[in-house]
Amino acid sequence: MHWYFKGSAMNDPKVVSVTCWMIIGSRAILDITGTNRDDKKITGVVVMKKTSSDWRVVDQNFFGAD
Repeated sequence: MHWYFKGSAMNDPKVVSVTCWMIIGSRAILDITGTNRDDKKITGVVVMKKTSSDWRVVDQNFFGAD
């Protein structure tokens, strides 16, 4: 159970910066770095899809960088 809450905290970042991005058709892939709510460094990937008027998050995966 402890690992579940640790993973949830990583998926709720406090500060992020986009380090690299790529748009392929109606999808975007963003590489990010930042900090989570516990001020630990994280990195990750966010996948977004363009709808008729805006971009929506389809998937996100964050990992501890420490």
